[in-house]
Amino acid sequence: MSESNDSQILPAADLAQITNRQLLVKMLKLACPIIATMVSQTAMQFVDFAMVSTLGIDAMAAVMPAGIFLFCFISFGMGVLVMVNSLVSQSLGRKQFSDCAAYTWQGIYVALAMGLAVLPVYWFVPEFFNWVGHNDNVAQMEITYVNIGIVGIMPVLLAIALSSFFNGIHKPVVGMVAAITANIINIFCN
Repeated sequence: MSESNDSQILPAADLAQITNRQLLVKMLKLACPIIATMVSQTAMQFVDFAMVSTLGIDAMAAVMPAGIFLFCFISFGMGVLVMVNSLVSQSLGRKQFSDCAAYTWQGIYVALAMGLAVLPVYWFVPEFFNWVGHNDNVAQMEITYVNIGIVGIMPVLLAIALSSFFNGIHKPVVGMVAAITANIINIFCN
């Protein structure tokens, strides 16, 4: 793994010589792409909601509860998979580069397992949304939205694991470019 000046780990002796401004610049180079990635995820949700709003009030009423339902599963996986970032970053700092790859593969396996584990929820979604008590039209839209979304949980979790790897090796721009590309594709596919 080649290291550029931007991603090079500084020994403790060099840290004493670095100025606050240099440290701030290095931190911003890491933080800004991560912030842009998070903002692009919010932008995608906004664009999706704006596009659904053209379908009427029932469709808008269905998207929010269905999205929250899906996010419960995604957020659990996200909470587990962002650990890849810490483990990879620690391994990089110890110059144990093979461990960086090993932790990433473990994250991929966990994402695949979680994505498969959530698939059986597909068959319980109609009962859940009928139990909630929304009108039949809204409930049917919620069921359709969630059933499509459940199939997409695995790719989302895989993206989180891989993005965490790139953040851990100090290359958050990769995740940012992927998120922006996903937004562009989302706009045209919607």
